[in-house]
Amino acid sequence: MKKGFYFTAACYRAWRQFYKNERGVYTVLMGLLGFVLIGLVALAVDGSGLLLDKARFVQGMEQAALALVAENNANRETKEHSDIKRQSDPNRKLNLSERQDKRNKELIAGITRVYYLGNTYRPGNSKVKDDYQYQCDFVLRNDGTEGRSVACEVAGSFDRPSWLYLKDAPLSFEKTNKISSGAIYAQKNRDDVAPLDLMLVSDFTGSMRFNVNGGKDGKSKIDILKSVVRNLSDDLLDEKKAEREGRAISPYNRIGFTAFAFGAQQDSSSYCDLPYLLLPRSKRPGNVADSDLREYARSSAAGQYGPYLLEKSIDYRATIENIDKFSGKTISYPLSIPKGDRCLFNDNRATTRYWYGQKDLNSLKNTFSSLSVNGATLASSGILVGANYLMDVNTDPKAQPSELKTNTQRILLILSDGKDELNASATKDYGELSITPKLIEGGMCSKIQKKLDSLQDPKYAQRRSRVAFVAFGYPPEGRQRDAWLQCVGKHYYRADNEKELLDAFRRIIGLEEEVGHSLNKKPKFSRR
Repeated sequence: MKKGFYFTAACYRAWRQFYKNERGVYTVLMGLLGFVLIGLVALAVDGSGLLLDKARFVQGMEQAALALVAENNANRETKEHSDIKRQSDPNRKLNLSERQDKRNKELIAGITRVYYLGNTYRPGNSKVKDDYQYQCDFVLRNDGTEGRSVACEVAGSFDRPSWLYLKDAPLSFEKTNKISSGAIYAQKNRDDVAPLDLMLVSDFTGSMRFNVNGGKDGKSKIDILKSVVRNLSDDLLDEKKAEREGRAISPYNRIGFTAFAFGAQQDSSSYCDLPYLLLPRSKRPGNVADSDLREYARSSAAGQYGPYLLEKSIDYRATIENIDKFSGKTISYPLSIPKGDRCLFNDNRATTRYWYGQKDLNSLKNTFSSLSVNGATLASSGILVGANYLMDVNTDPKAQPSELKTNTQRILLILSDGKDELNASATKDYGELSITPKLIEGGMCSKIQKKLDSLQDPKYAQRRSRVAFVAFGYPPEGRQRDAWLQCVGKHYYRADNEKELLDAFRRIIGLEEEVGHSLNKKPKFSRR
């Protein structure tokens, strides 16, 4: 009895002494609060981690949806490619739809895991516990018919382990937490691809026989141009090639070309036209007659001064105003000269041709590749002839804006490998030939663009016409460079090799793949 009393009294004194002694009081308090603080840290760390991983996971799913609709495995013309063919199952042979399904899920998982860093949740090399679902199909048009556009709906989730899991503690998340993306939609538009009318106004002067450095060794500029035109023709007219590359092109695309030297051909294959209106004879230098101007323009034997006399006989204002009358029909001009030394060689083959569509692809490539080059340079002759034929509107009923719900994009693409001149000696004696700069400075290019834009149907989105220039293998200088910049603005390019030329042409035309875009609501699928 006494032992128990003494023990109780001793304990009481110890507690009383501890209570009165203030040293170490915060240690005790922190010890008592430690469990609470650890729990709060666990909540803060895991809570912010959950929010961050949620954001990463949703972002990854959005990118995966865009990739899925861009690759478009089940709804593309080429339904088997390398990523489809390599899909397999060790237990059985997969059919096409099963391989496509496996590829689609591989694509979604691969992209999404890069965003949410799924490899950080693989303790002991265990597989990431994530799951993905998707559906892709054609989209209904506004009139209820099945269109060519494709949309995909994707969703997914993954089990995220807690970083600071406190077993059975009230201040802690579960050991794993499911993070879901919800439904995400992406669509690849193919119904509103605008038809393209491209008129290539190309330099076919004698200097195109040389390489880009002015020499005779290596690939000539004309051979490079022909190669680029073959590639560009495939880009615009070969629908199967576009489908393989994931692009959409209009079946109503058209390509034409106008070759120029010191003049450009219209309807006759044996003549070059100088498409200018002339001043009244009384206002021309020396009262020169039309017949004399024709002779001066056609033959070097007639003297080097002849073309410069022509320059002073042109009515620049009337020539520019005449653009308002362009309609795609052949125009009668005062000056026509036979093909020869100064213009497009003595060749009866047509050097201006339009229009080539999808069924004419091989004919376009063969015809353009067969042409020869020869003559002096007068770029505006090609521009005016080509611009007139670019006004020739496609009469196919299926190609009309009312049928396609979109306007045609029209592009006048000009290529030259040097400034306007007869030859170096003539330039030295008489100065630069300034017909083209004078026309540009007078508003020729803006007048052409305005006339082309007038062909747009105002009921539909306007697709402003485009005039572009490529300086091939030479740097324009001085007045000529300033004039080209005034003519085409931002669509001014330099190219010194085949790759640069093809890249310039593709940028001008705007060969951009519609890889898809995100939607904020569920699309109208055709079979659901």
